[in-house]
Amino acid sequence: MSITEQRAVGLILAWSLAFLYRNPTRLGINIDGIAAKTWTSYINTYEKALNMAWLNAEQTLWNMTYLDCTDFNNFIINMHNKWSDAKVLGSKINNKDFKNIIITSLPKSWNPIAAPLYDLNMTSADMIARLQIWYTKINKN
Repeated sequence: MSITEQRAVGLILAWSLAFLYRNPTRLGINIDGIAAKTWTSYINTYEKALNMAWLNAEQTLWNMTYLDCTDFNNFIINMHNKWSDAKVLGSKINNKDFKNIIITSLPKSWNPIAAPLYDLNMTSADMIARLQIWYTKINKN
């Protein structure tokens, strides 16, 4: 299920809980007063949950590490998917940040190639291309 579908399901579930159950206050939703106050309370609760979700997605991305014994191409695909998920949730990780995340995820054995990758004019796509060449050279030996 994509992030967009998950958000839609979350909205439907939260709406159902708020209007079909007798006590949605356990979810932090205020049901006292008019519908506008209830809706505002729901939106505030949803925004907090969404912020927590994108912080979690960013933390997951920053905590990823590449191991020499694994497939680098699959690792990069997984990193791109996590980055896309984080951006959908509202993360502000840009191309420069993504480059830094990838560089910091590399093992020490990749240090000879890591230093030149800090070039400010290099895009993440260029950096990934160089890393894939390095990965190919390492695997041939």
